[in-house]
Amino acid sequence: HPTNFLTYIKEHPGATIELTLEREGTQITIPVTLGEQEMGEKKIGQLGVDFTMPKRTFLSSLQAAITAVNNWAVDIFKSIGQLFTKRDFKQMAGPLMIVSMTMKSAQSGLAIFLLLLAFISVNLAVLNIFPLPIFDGGQVLFYTIEAIIGRPLPTKVREYIHIACWILLLVLIVAMSIQDIMRMIFG
Repeated sequence: HPTNFLTYIKEHPGATIELTLEREGTQITIPVTLGEQEMGEKKIGQLGVDFTMPKRTFLSSLQAAITAVNNWAVDIFKSIGQLFTKRDFKQMAGPLMIVSMTMKSAQSGLAIFLLLLAFISVNLAVLNIFPLPIFDGGQVLFYTIEAIIGRPLPTKVREYIHIACWILLLVLIVAMSIQDIMRMIFG
């Protein structure tokens, strides 16, 4: 049971345990030495994943970066699509959670911190091309509509559309911040 497993790990800092894993239908047992973390006056055990960067040439690094950014962008589009089809906002993080994750990644090392910043940048780039007037994609949409109808949209119409989009964005930010606070308080 996962709770018993976590309790066992916390109660045995620095101990070597044997984990049984299943890979492709075959079970293997490997020895694992638990880490230690100080919690007040007490040490607790921990089991985590280490982050290592493979050695690459400049060109293979560039190719891997392009592939990673493309994969992230596709995943972001899929996630945003699922927001509309499944109406599931639990996977989204608001501004408070993003700040929290950034601080944790900074404590985990420069490589993880830079990776998170790159991921956030790709997210912002994808969001920026959405056809909402407050983003660049919305400006392209306005110009396209104006090119089709042959005249500029009335100023009042543009203003009302901008105000409505800003209100919707602010409501989303407040809702996501409330969700972040609930996660931080209740886990």
